[in-house]
Amino acid sequence: MSSSDGSPVQERHLFLLHVDTTRVIQLSSNFVHVGRHPSNDIVIDCDVISRKHATFLRVPSPNSQEFDYRLIDGEPKQNQASRNGIAVNGKRCYLHLLNHGDLISFSNVIKGIYLKVKIHDDKLNQYISIISGAKAINAQTRDSIEAMTRVFCRRPVFLTSEDPTSIMLEAPQRESLAY
Repeated sequence: MSSSDGSPVQERHLFLLHVDTTRVIQLSSNFVHVGRHPSNDIVIDCDVISRKHATFLRVPSPNSQEFDYRLIDGEPKQNQASRNGIAVNGKRCYLHLLNHGDLISFSNVIKGIYLKVKIHDDKLNQYISIISGAKAINAQTRDSIEAMTRVFCRRPVFLTSEDPTSIMLEAPQRESLAY
């Protein structure tokens, strides 16, 4: 499937992380390491975060050419869990196959949301720009992002003004700019 300008729709795995500010990390490697140590792919400089706190592990999706991510507590190669653990959707775990919209907590302090979206290449940067504006990570944020994702990734989006955050589901009666 491709957009009107020919750009392909691709499945993207994004991690929306909030420490002091919100940032969006695109997951694409087989292993994405999270922790306090500077050698990690995602560095979180916080005392309650272990040096090697967690790992996103890319795994094949059953009956598909796509893939998913598992979140593993600690460093799996060393079979060592983190000091303060991880939780997904409020439940502490050692290993979890992630689903779109899962709320992730590191040490019950640092929060994030895992997003799995199919999006046109030409819309990816705008999507990331919008979701990176989250002021906090919680269930309400997840619900807001999910609603925006349904609109942004699956239906035509029309600007209602020069403000790119002002969107609506249906085309207005007057001339509009479609994305």
